[in-house]
Amino acid sequence: MLLIGWRGSLILVGLIGVPVVLMILWQSGILVEEARQALPAKKPAAGAGLLLTRPILFLCAFFVVSSMATAGIQSWLITVLHETYGMTLTTASSVLTAYLVGSLFGILAGGWIADRNPRHVIFVVLSTSLGAVLLLVVGVASRPRPRRSACSSRPASPSARAAPRAT
Repeated sequence: MLLIGWRGSLILVGLIGVPVVLMILWQSGILVEEARQALPAKKPAAGAGLLLTRPILFLCAFFVVSSMATAGIQSWLITVLHETYGMTLTTASSVLTAYLVGSLFGILAGGWIADRNPRHVIFVVLSTSLGAVLLLVVGVASRPRPRRSACSSRPASPSARAAPRAT
């Protein structure tokens, strides 16, 4: 990617979406809507009331928390690894890239597994818990080495070393 520059890399990564869209359009014929039998006990919500149903509110809360965690990791991982663990910026950036690529494949694999698993709630709880435990293990297992501050190695200023004057 370094040979084509950042603009070429951005265009190349963006072009990956074109075959994906074409595959979706090509296979869209299999997405046939099947009629479901309505439950007679309760009238289904419609319009804006649909947005305030329990499943939609739970999904909204899940994605808000998930997005907050992802944004925090993306925003601070490089800084934390550099300042706390003494990694170079290049290595810390590579770690973030590996995390994001791993997240991509984890999402794809998780979707595939969820399609074949009838217990969605248990699967979501287990996979989210596994991700949290892995992040915790990385944070606890990688103990930071103590770093000397730039200020601690300086000698005191002449005015700070001078004895107080008697008046």
